[in-house]
Amino acid sequence: MIWRETSRFFRVVAPVSLIALSLCGDLRPAEGATHEKRVLIGAGLSAFYDDNVIQYSGDQIALFESGLNPERFSIESVGDAMWRSSLSLGFENRARDGRGFDLSLRGRGEFHNKDKTADFRSLSAEWKQSFSRRSALSLRAYYLPHFYLRQLFDDDAPAVPTHYRRAEFALTLGSLGWRQRITRGTWAGFSYQYEHRGYNPEFTERTSNTQQAVAEVTWTRRPGRGSFGLHGGYRRADAKASDGDEAPGVAPDDADIGYQGLLAGVDGRLEIARRGKSRVGASLGYELGSRDYTSGVLSDAYHLGRNDIDHSIQAVIRWSRPHWAVQGFYGYDRDIAHLGAAAPPTSDVGSYTENRVGLSLEWSGVLWRVSGSGGTEAGADTP
Repeated sequence: MIWRETSRFFRVVAPVSLIALSLCGDLRPAEGATHEKRVLIGAGLSAFYDDNVIQYSGDQIALFESGLNPERFSIESVGDAMWRSSLSLGFENRARDGRGFDLSLRGRGEFHNKDKTADFRSLSAEWKQSFSRRSALSLRAYYLPHFYLRQLFDDDAPAVPTHYRRAEFALTLGSLGWRQRITRGTWAGFSYQYEHRGYNPEFTERTSNTQQAVAEVTWTRRPGRGSFGLHGGYRRADAKASDGDEAPGVAPDDADIGYQGLLAGVDGRLEIARRGKSRVGASLGYELGSRDYTSGVLSDAYHLGRNDIDHSIQAVIRWSRPHWAVQGFYGYDRDIAHLGAAAPPTSDVGSYTENRVGLSLEWSGVLWRVSGSGGTEAGADTP
């Protein structure tokens, strides 16, 4: 199923990419242009604390801390210390006239100190084709085989030992993006993203396909000194909404997590100081998103007539020099759920608040380099 959904996405993306390539003509460096090829390697390690790992509502946190219904939880702590590690490998082919391409692969893992049930690993690949210094096309693929959501009520399961079962999904994602310089300091971009979430057999009704389109505008100062950006978009998820056990002619009575919504955000980056090869910079971003659930199932109390508003803030301060970077970061997420009239007066599914704070270390290096003029290679250079 995952392969089928991924293939469907790239059947859409591939023709668009080929058309863009044909319109931009020959992508080889112009005669006499200096070009450089490099093989890059990178590694990263982050340590941080998350005060609401599973994004539980206040009622759920109170129930967990009471210890009255342990079957509803598989975690040891609402908040947890975590660490994330990553490895990357990339290839760059650049020319002085701005043409060229980048290809990168990245593997990442996120590990919890106490809530090990929520550990996960992912793999991503990205290809970026630059047609000049003014325009670029990018393709990205991402795969996460197992992501733990939480324990959910399964009305098809026997009550012994419990109706609650582990809910997890595999995520396959593909995206296509275009970026274009409009004026000397102004850039515009557009991206399309397709996601498939395939849930475990106990919750197949939650399996969904999501599409997202986003447009952005960015204003920059002198290269590397700062930028300010705005973005907005639309997102829609269509869920299966049936586990297939209904009698013939009977409408499904399973949860329908399908939704549609808008998103908008603003972000800024600024170089605070530079000394020699060292740089200190900061960034701050805010995003507002809405999620209107489309469920029409009368028994779906937690989604029928529900709409959510989400506020998120990301702040980063970063020190860098060639090959090394250290950054401190803080993230805040506040989801406000407005449940429909069918929801119980006291609901254990709803609004939540999450805070993350941490520190990360990054290293990158060049494994192999070759440069030349007019197609003549000058030899490898490994620092």
